[in-house]
Amino acid sequence: MAYKIDLRLELLCFDDEESDDELMEMTDYVEDRLNDGASVNSVMQSLAECLIGLADDDIIPEGTMH
Repeated sequence: MAYKIDLRLELLCFDDEESDDELMEMTDYVEDRLNDGASVNSVMQSLAECLIGLADDDIIPEGTMH
């Protein structure tokens, strides 16, 4: 079964060391998954589903996910 995810984000972003550190951690993880043989599509799908799940759990502030 296939389905589409239409994900739109509006985020208040900060250019700071903490954000840079988190970006590097996430990038390293994604690169590791791809190097281990995961497909780009499955990684992207997982990232999208993770963000949607965080919004559903009220972890992301209201008004961020569209």
